Amino acid sequence: MGEHVTSVGSSAVPDAKKLDVLKKNRKECMNQQWQHEAARLGGHGLVQVLSELRDGQLELMANIDALNVKAAKSEAVITRLLSGFPADDVEGHRRYHESVIEWRELRNKLVREALTKMVGAGVLATTGWLVVALWQAFKVTVTK
Repeated sequence: MGEHVTSVGSSAVPDAKKLDVLKKNRKECMNQQWQHEAARLGGHGLVQVLSELRDGQLELMANIDALNVKAAKSEAVITRLLSGFPADDVEGHRRYHESVIEWRELRNKLVREALTKMVGAGVLATTGWLVVALWQAFKVTVTK
Protein backbone atom coordinates (compact mmCIF):
# COMPACT_ATOMS: atom_id res chain seq x y z
CA MET A 1 0.00 0.00 0.00
CA GLY A 2 1.43 3.38 -0.95
CA GLU A 3 0.88 6.62 0.91
CA HIS A 4 -0.27 9.79 -0.71
CA VAL A 5 2.22 12.50 0.17
CA THR A 6 1.60 16.21 -0.13
CA SER A 7 4.64 18.41 -0.48
CA VAL A 8 4.71 21.39 1.86
CA GLY A 9 7.79 23.56 1.51
CA SER A 10 10.85 21.38 1.77
CA SER A 11 9.27 18.59 3.87
CA ALA A 12 6.89 15.83 2.84
CA VAL A 13 3.71 15.44 4.94
CA PRO A 14 1.36 12.43 4.53
CA ASP A 15 -2.22 13.36 3.69
CA ALA A 16 -4.14 13.13 7.02
CA LYS A 17 -7.30 11.73 5.41
CA LYS A 18 -5.34 8.99 3.67
CA LEU A 19 -3.61 8.10 6.94
CA ASP A 20 -6.96 7.84 8.71
CA VAL A 21 -8.28 5.55 5.96
CA LEU A 22 -5.14 3.39 6.15
CA LYS A 23 -5.44 3.10 9.94
CA LYS A 24 -9.12 2.18 9.67
CA ASN A 25 -8.42 -0.44 7.00
CA ARG A 26 -5.60 -1.91 9.11
CA LYS A 27 -7.90 -2.12 12.15
CA GLU A 28 -10.64 -3.82 10.12
CA CYS A 29 -8.14 -6.30 8.70
CA MET A 30 -6.80 -7.13 12.17
CA ASN A 31 -10.36 -7.34 13.51
CA GLN A 32 -11.29 -9.84 10.81
CA GLN A 33 -8.15 -11.89 11.45
CA TRP A 34 -8.71 -12.37 15.18
CA GLN A 35 -12.42 -13.00 14.68
CA HIS A 36 -11.66 -15.70 12.10
CA GLU A 37 -9.08 -17.28 14.44
CA ALA A 38 -11.43 -17.09 17.47
CA ALA A 39 -14.29 -18.64 15.45
CA ARG A 40 -11.96 -21.46 14.40
CA LEU A 41 -10.87 -22.09 18.02
CA GLY A 42 -14.10 -21.63 19.97
CA GLY A 43 -16.96 -20.83 17.64
CA HIS A 44 -19.23 -17.84 17.38
CA GLY A 45 -19.77 -17.67 21.16
CA LEU A 46 -16.07 -17.07 21.76
CA VAL A 47 -16.04 -14.32 19.11
CA GLN A 48 -19.01 -12.66 20.82
CA VAL A 49 -17.44 -12.88 24.31
CA LEU A 50 -14.10 -11.56 23.05
CA SER A 51 -15.84 -8.75 21.14
CA GLU A 52 -17.72 -7.70 24.28
CA LEU A 53 -14.51 -7.90 26.28
CA ARG A 54 -12.70 -5.73 23.70
CA ASP A 55 -15.60 -3.22 23.66
CA GLY A 56 -15.42 -3.01 27.46
CA GLN A 57 -11.65 -2.55 27.28
CA LEU A 58 -12.01 0.23 24.69
CA GLU A 59 -14.65 1.93 26.84
CA LEU A 60 -12.38 1.72 29.89
CA MET A 61 -9.47 3.12 27.89
CA ALA A 62 -11.64 6.01 26.71
CA ASN A 63 -12.73 6.66 30.32
CA ILE A 64 -9.11 6.59 31.47
CA ASP A 65 -8.15 9.04 28.72
CA ALA A 66 -11.02 11.34 29.72
CA LEU A 67 -9.97 11.15 33.38
CA ASN A 68 -6.38 11.93 32.45
CA VAL A 69 -7.55 15.01 30.54
CA LYS A 70 -9.67 16.12 33.51
CA ALA A 71 -6.77 15.49 35.92
CA ALA A 72 -4.42 17.56 33.75
CA LYS A 73 -6.96 20.39 33.62
CA SER A 74 -7.45 20.19 37.41
CA GLU A 75 -3.70 20.31 37.97
CA ALA A 76 -3.45 23.36 35.71
CA VAL A 77 -6.26 25.09 37.63
CA ILE A 78 -4.61 24.29 40.98
CA THR A 79 -1.27 25.57 39.73
CA ARG A 80 -2.93 28.74 38.48
CA LEU A 81 -4.75 29.24 41.81
CA LEU A 82 -1.58 28.72 43.82
CA SER A 83 0.30 31.19 41.63
CA GLY A 84 -2.12 33.88 42.83
CA PHE A 85 -0.74 33.73 46.37
CA PRO A 86 2.39 35.67 47.27
CA ALA A 87 5.25 33.16 47.46
CA ASP A 88 2.65 30.36 47.26
CA ASP A 89 1.78 31.16 50.90
CA VAL A 90 -1.84 30.04 51.13
CA GLU A 91 -1.83 30.13 54.95
CA GLY A 92 -0.45 33.68 55.03
CA HIS A 93 -3.07 34.75 52.51
CA ARG A 94 -5.80 33.29 54.72
CA ARG A 95 -4.41 35.07 57.81
CA TYR A 96 -4.32 38.34 55.88
CA HIS A 97 -7.99 38.05 55.00
CA GLU A 98 -8.87 37.11 58.58
CA SER A 99 -7.10 40.25 59.83
CA VAL A 100 -8.92 42.40 57.26
CA ILE A 101 -12.23 40.89 58.37
CA GLU A 102 -11.39 41.54 62.05
CA TRP A 103 -10.46 45.15 61.24
CA ARG A 104 -13.73 45.71 59.37
CA GLU A 105 -15.74 44.20 62.23
CA LEU A 106 -13.95 46.44 64.75
CA ARG A 107 -14.46 49.50 62.55
CA ASN A 108 -18.16 48.73 62.14
CA LYS A 109 -18.50 48.31 65.91
CA LEU A 110 -16.78 51.65 66.56
CA VAL A 111 -18.93 53.43 63.97
CA ARG A 112 -22.07 51.90 65.46
CA GLU A 113 -21.06 53.02 68.97
CA ALA A 114 -20.18 56.53 67.74
CA LEU A 115 -23.53 56.86 65.99
CA THR A 116 -25.34 55.67 69.12
CA LYS A 117 -23.53 58.29 71.22
CA MET A 118 -24.22 61.01 68.63
CA VAL A 119 -27.92 60.18 68.63
CA GLY A 120 -27.94 60.24 72.44
CA ALA A 121 -26.15 63.61 72.46
CA GLY A 122 -28.57 64.93 69.83
CA VAL A 123 -31.55 63.87 71.91
CA LEU A 124 -30.04 65.49 74.99
CA ALA A 125 -29.29 68.73 73.09
CA THR A 126 -32.81 68.82 71.65
CA THR A 127 -34.32 68.25 75.08
CA GLY A 128 -32.14 71.02 76.53
CA TRP A 129 -33.10 73.43 73.74
CA LEU A 130 -36.80 72.65 74.31
CA VAL A 131 -36.44 73.26 78.05
CA VAL A 132 -34.72 76.63 77.42
CA ALA A 133 -37.33 77.57 74.81
CA LEU A 134 -40.17 76.68 77.18
CA TRP A 135 -38.50 78.64 80.00
CA GLN A 136 -38.12 81.68 77.76
CA ALA A 137 -41.75 81.38 76.67
CA PHE A 138 -42.83 81.08 80.29
CA LYS A 139 -40.82 84.16 81.28
CA VAL A 140 -42.27 86.17 78.42
CA THR A 141 -45.81 85.09 79.33
CA VAL A 142 -45.33 85.85 83.06
CA THR A 143 -43.76 89.29 82.48
CA LYS A 144 -46.61 90.53 80.28
